Amino acid sequence: MSCRTLVGYGLLVALLIALPGCKKDKKDGGGKDGGKEGGTVKYDSPKEVFAAAKKAEEDKDIKALFNCFSKDSQDTFAAGMAFGAAFASGAEGEKGKPLKKILEKHGLTEKRFKEIQKERPKTPKDQAKAMKKLIEPVQDKAAFVAEVKEAMDKLSDMKDKDKMLEGAELKDVKITGDKAKGTIVGKKDGKEKKEPIEFVKEGGGWKVVIPQKELGGE
Repeated sequence: MSCRTLVGYGLLVALLIALPGCKKDKKDGGGKDGGKEGGTVKYDSPKEVFAAAKKAEEDKDIKALFNCFSKDSQDTFAAGMAFGAAFASGAEGEKGKPLKKILEKHGLTEKRFKEIQKERPKTPKDQAKAMKKLIEPVQDKAAFVAEVKEAMDKLSDMKDKDKMLEGAELKDVKITGDKAKGTIVGKKDGKEKKEPIEFVKEGGGWKVVIPQKELGGE
């Protein structure tokens, strides 16, 4: 039960680790309005945004989950989905065509992927920049990740994977200015497990941060 588990929905989708299917719920930040990147929902504390992420998982609402991330993390999340979709569309042949259409619909053409790959980013900082650059054409990232997820579900038999945040609690939250750190406490194989998680306050509300190390760096 880790921060990597939480943010891995976007980053690890390339390996077909799936979120549950999508469902609209305007009241809790999902659906047509609340689920857009940046979102209309503002969370007053790290605990509140963590609770929202848990509820988004329970409600099977990827848009609401997306709204729980910081702006930079949303870029990373969407880029992870894009790379996963590109990989799956090539590996699945005819079955992968819907994914290719979604990518092209949002401006993520094969040419764009090749341009990013040519830059060969090595450091975590360069990788983050490359991800942000890749996803620039996407106007509505929340809608994009939802569309990719729906298409991925049709290719993967893991869409009913057990809930990853079920039963988890956020403890030991320490706020320093506009940043905060805490500990996710959950259970794995019947044993208690603790993992760190980070938050940032932006736009008047708290968001979950994808650490730089999640890109494979230090």
